[in-house]
Amino acid sequence: MNPLLSPVILKYKEIYPNINLSVQGLRTEEIRKALLENELDFGVVFLPVEDEELESIPLLSEELSLVVPVKHYLATYETIDWKQLEDVPLILQPEDYFLRKQIDEFAEELDVKLKPTLELTAIESMIELVSQGVGGAILPENKGHVHFFPI
Repeated sequence: MNPLLSPVILKYKEIYPNINLSVQGLRTEEIRKALLENELDFGVVFLPVEDEELESIPLLSEELSLVVPVKHYLATYETIDWKQLEDVPLILQPEDYFLRKQIDEFAEELDVKLKPTLELTAIESMIELVSQGVGGAILPENKGHVHFFPI
């Protein structure tokens, strides 16, 4: 489950203890479409989602971070530059995911050539593979057995 959802679900269940929830893992665009077609009551997505028919309420703001294994040579650095990412094999979400699109757009603006070595949809799996040394990842800041660098 997306780590952003746990606090939302806990708060929702606190306010509405008798309402049953069904949590689905959908892409941002799929959530937007399902909301517009009244197939979902609400969705949790990475913003911005701009649509005149939808209201967005920011739940939290997180900076993106480079995630590397604790024993990775970059883990000893205090800060890193986006250009250094060109030397890191990356585990990223698929190209059609909103977070990946943001990462790719920012890298392109900075003329940085990223090296995706693996694509996964689940952030938790990405963190686990980073901790096992498969590569680095660019993710919203989180906790785990990895080292996060604000970028």
